Amino acid sequence: MQDTNENWLENGSRLNIISTERNVSLMLREGDYSIGTIAADRTDWDAGVWLEGFWWLARLISKHGHRDKGFGTALLKKLQEELLKNPGFKILLVAPGGYDSDPKRLFEFYRRHGFKDREDGTLVWERP
Repeated sequence: MQDTNENWLENGSRLNIISTERNVSLMLREGDYSIGTIAADRTDWDAGVWLEGFWWLARLISKHGHRDKGFGTALLKKLQEELLKNPGFKILLVAPGGYDSDPKRLFEFYRRHGFKDREDGTLVWERP
C-alpha cells in the first residue's frame, strides 16, 4: 500500500494517494480542505474470472469554486498513472452522472481523456 502527502500543483495544493491492489483513492487539498477527490475500485473480486483486471471509477468530484481549473483533469491523469502501475489492470469503466452534474458535459470530459463509449451507456478507458 502506498500513502503519500506530496506538494503537487503550482498553486501549492497537496495530494494524498492511497493505493492498494483493489483501490486507488486520491484527495487534493488546499490547507485542511479537500477541493477534489477521485477513487477507483477493482471489480473482479466478487464478479468472477471474466471481469479480471476491470476497475470501476467510483467518483470524481471537484468542489464548487474549484471547477474548470484543471483539477479534475489532473486527478484523472494521476489516477490513470496509478492504475498503469498495476500489472493486472486492463480497463476502467465509468458511468458519468450524479449530484448536480450535467451528464452531457461529463461524457465530453471523459471522451477528451481517452474514454470510449460502450453499448450499455458507460465509458471505458483501456490500458494503452
